[in-house]
Amino acid sequence: MKRFIKVLIWLAVAAVAIAAIKFFFFREKPIPVSVFKTERGAVEELVVNSHAGTIKSRQRAQLSPGISGTVAELTVRKGDFVEKGMLLLRLEDSEYRAGVDQAEKNLIAAISAVNEARLALEQSERELKRQRPLAEEGAIPAATLETYESRRDIAKASLESAEARIKVARAQLNGAKSTLAKTRIYAPFSGVIAEISTEVGEWLSPSPPGVNIPAVIDMADLDSIYVSAPLDEIDLAKVKNGLPVRISVDAFPDSDFLGYVYRIAPYVLDIEKQNRTFEIEAVFNDPSVHKLFLPGATADVEVILERHDNVLRIPTYAILEEDKVLVIQNGKLAAKKIQIGLKNWEFTEIVEGLSEGDEVVVSLDRAEVKEGALVFVE
Repeated sequence: MKRFIKVLIWLAVAAVAIAAIKFFFFREKPIPVSVFKTERGAVEELVVNSHAGTIKSRQRAQLSPGISGTVAELTVRKGDFVEKGMLLLRLEDSEYRAGVDQAEKNLIAAISAVNEARLALEQSERELKRQRPLAEEGAIPAATLETYESRRDIAKASLESAEARIKVARAQLNGAKSTLAKTRIYAPFSGVIAEISTEVGEWLSPSPPGVNIPAVIDMADLDSIYVSAPLDEIDLAKVKNGLPVRISVDAFPDSDFLGYVYRIAPYVLDIEKQNRTFEIEAVFNDPSVHKLFLPGATADVEVILERHDNVLRIPTYAILEEDKVLVIQNGKLAAKKIQIGLKNWEFTEIVEGLSEGDEVVVSLDRAEVKEGALVFVE
């Protein structure tokens, strides 16, 4: 009997031990979670560019000399601001100046020849005038009169030829001056030098027909700066002219610039077959920021379709399918249905289901975080 009692006691002890082991080693352990307290703030509905936009200028000039020559003078560097009419580049021009000098001499000679031809014509006409009455009276033979008439005709033809040579000489002078002018590049408007692709001493030649050679100087008018950005075609019906935009530029990572939609392209680009886009042009509200940027720089655009201020909001990534969030009730996770309003990639407006200060779980990337799990806030 005693032996039997001892067995029972040992069995009881073993059962208690097994239960204790299960309790301490196999019980469900609470997992840590991160939470976000529902707050008030602004929420915007946005359309963002599908890939990077580009800063452009409505007035841009790509400049190159119209003739061949060696760069003798380069008065600007990339990034310089210039005024309209300022000399930017000059080629060695002694040969072309010599051409102008020779053309001027040729013109002077042609003018002198005309003057001489005119005097000769006037002289032949006077002589003919004197001889004609004598021929009519029979004082001189008719052949003599014909000789004077022939001299007059020759003088007249000589004058006409000399006058024609003046036109040629003037055209040659204008051409020489035009060629000389091509040795210089002047700023066609006030703006910034965006790019320079030459240096003093380099030999330059015009682009042959059908060959595209980069411009020597590329300049842009910063007063007409705008951003061209591609948007996904699915958003075409949402975007309207005049909608506000927020512009971010890589060169200024800590700043955003406000503007508005100025123009929407009337067609969809099909360059990328799987992701067709349409272009918008966005301009800056503050023109004084134009000089901060250079055409060609990348920029991103967010079109603000609608904005609600001072509304309840939580991070968008805290929302599960079917508009539910996870909350903590009695140490466990519970799903709660909510009603949402505006949303973007960062925040979502809460219309119903949460109050200010309510905590929602945001660490949804952890596999153990699911409805019914035992948790604690880390």
